[in-house]
Amino acid sequence: MAHSGGVDSCVLADYLLKQNCNLSVAHANFQLRGEQSDHAQVLVSDWCKTHGISFYTIRFDTISFQSSSKMGLQEGARELRYKWFSYLVDIFNFDYLLTAHHLNDQLETFLIHALRGTGIKGLTGIKEYGKILRPLGDIPKRNIIKYAIENQIRWSEDKTNLNLTFLRNRIRHQIIAPLEHLDSSITEKFKTTIENIQQTNSFVDTTLNEIKNKISVQKSDGIYFSLRDLNNLNHMEFCLYGLFHQYQFKVSEILKLMSSSNGKYIENSQFRLIRSRNHLIVTDKKDSHIENEDYQLFVDFNMNHGRVEFPIELRWETLNSFPKNRQKAHISFFDKNKLLGDLKIGRMRRGDYFYPIGMKGKKLISKYYRDLKLTPLEKQNQWILYCDEKIAWVVNRRCDRRFAADLSTREIISFKLLG
Repeated sequence: MAHSGGVDSCVLADYLLKQNCNLSVAHANFQLRGEQSDHAQVLVSDWCKTHGISFYTIRFDTISFQSSSKMGLQEGARELRYKWFSYLVDIFNFDYLLTAHHLNDQLETFLIHALRGTGIKGLTGIKEYGKILRPLGDIPKRNIIKYAIENQIRWSEDKTNLNLTFLRNRIRHQIIAPLEHLDSSITEKFKTTIENIQQTNSFVDTTLNEIKNKISVQKSDGIYFSLRDLNNLNHMEFCLYGLFHQYQFKVSEILKLMSSSNGKYIENSQFRLIRSRNHLIVTDKKDSHIENEDYQLFVDFNMNHGRVEFPIELRWETLNSFPKNRQKAHISFFDKNKLLGDLKIGRMRRGDYFYPIGMKGKKLISKYYRDLKLTPLEKQNQWILYCDEKIAWVVNRRCDRRFAADLSTREIISFKLLG
């Protein structure tokens, strides 16, 4: 369990001990309170020694991390401790991580999120997820203090809890405390409110999931949302938030993209959202290829066959004649004597053109893509084989007749796209 040395953690630890739980303790020293921080660490360490419980501790340079990460002090401390807790859970294969968050913490978090204009999901309180459990989540703070006094439990009081520069402390002392003075059962009543909001959120999630399944389809290169269906949604902005929030896109950005031209996109550190003719396409940024980078192919045609593995998998071999069945898009046939130049694999470049086999004249590759009705994502992910900077093969689609073999060709090189 996570143990700060405060009254909440001390009560939870005592209760778990009395329940004969197989317990280990993790304590993070953020070095923010001088001697008081060290006193809390010693308190927890001594308790673990007394009861024969495994104790893990770490000292964080929280101020330096806050400065480098540009996070708030409390946010930075939370980031540090949960990364460390996750590390301990993984390395020691613990079943659960228990924290001592209680009902008053839930109320404080609810009010913080409400003041920041959160959506319904942000009003559901501090959640349990993965291996993280919060056994005191339904217990008011006053009950925890009463238990500590009755059981003569020692704890370390965090003086920063009185510091009103922190929003959480102002809410705790200037809003919740006066409310509890007026109505001592305010936190218990709030518990019912939280439960109702959680049920409402669960209903909304289920409904949005049903909508997503109806108006989108998962493909190998991304998730395709029907633009027509998005535009016909009731309560569109609410639904857009629910459908795209997990991809970290703002509703205002999505609405603007929906009315923009084909091929436009927005992106963040992880995802890209692309506007195609009929869809908004969500793709993982690392899997899409807007950058135009060429890859040199080193192929020794003096050998009878070989293989290229990057950036795509190709198998090549030399033939003396055409096979009987050669009408396959993923296999190309070239005249060896015309394919002796510098070979590269890359993406479409502005102004590229080629002479498609089976067609008359030349064609801009952009028009060729347009005629095929490729989506922006398909265009961006389409590979091209270049020979001396000229298109030799739109991979998996069509060869250029300047390089293609014909029935009179004596030495044929075939390229086959694998996978």
